[in-house]
Amino acid sequence: ARAPVRGELCRHLQCLDLEAFLISNYRMKAFNSRWRCPICNLELRPQDLCIDTFVQEVLKGTGDSIEEVLVAPNGDWRLA
Repeated sequence: ARAPVRGELCRHLQCLDLEAFLISNYRMKAFNSRWRCPICNLELRPQDLCIDTFVQEVLKGTGDSIEEVLVAPNGDWRLA
């Protein structure tokens, strides 16, 4: 199951995949680059992550081959 997350203090809407983020940080050799948001570069420790339940529901409602959806201002979404 995919878990879309972002940092509590991040100001962007883009999400990260929890598993990929954790694995890449554990494998990273450069300590000064670890635990940084790859989108906004804020320090981002595992305890600072929160799951985006809206994106999680969209992912549940789409197939693995879907790469883009359109989201309306009211929160409705459809395939692009």
